[in-house]
Amino acid sequence: MKKLLALVLVLFLIGCGYRPLAHFAREIFGKSIYVEIIIDPKFPKSGVLAKDILNKAFLSRFHLDVTPKDKAQSKILMDLKSIDFTSIAQDDQGFTTHYKITVDIDFKYKSIYGEEYNVSTSGSSDYASTANMTSITTEKSQLDAINLAVEQAINKFVSQTFYQGATYLKKKKNASH
Repeated sequence: MKKLLALVLVLFLIGCGYRPLAHFAREIFGKSIYVEIIIDPKFPKSGVLAKDILNKAFLSRFHLDVTPKDKAQSKILMDLKSIDFTSIAQDDQGFTTHYKITVDIDFKYKSIYGEEYNVSTSGSSDYASTANMTSITTEKSQLDAINLAVEQAINKFVSQTFYQGATYLKKKKNASH
């Protein structure tokens, strides 16, 4: 019964024109990709994590192979442009107790058809920093918030890439008619 239900679902999705995200990504990137990153020297750990998050997105969502630079069909440059801290709450003595972190990331890549794309995204998160916290705890909270903001920015990039792939396929289909 489960197999029959799965078959009906697959046939329905195919019939209505559904295509997985990986289909659109391959229209832009091909089958393999290399990720290069420009790391903010003030936050090198976040840069390394950002590259890992983007690589995982290419592997799990786009089903692309992440390969060495010389073997990749496409290359992407991710630049952590800025990591900004804004005070959003203070205690009675004027010390900041909560910060908002905003991360801006630029992505540059060329499609397998030679079209160049520049995509800028951002993400934000917040964290607490009280007098009761040790410097290690504060740093961990700060790094967790930065990583969450980076992940948000990368998710926006993934969505934008889906849109670009879908748009390219639509143009290609219209040009062939």
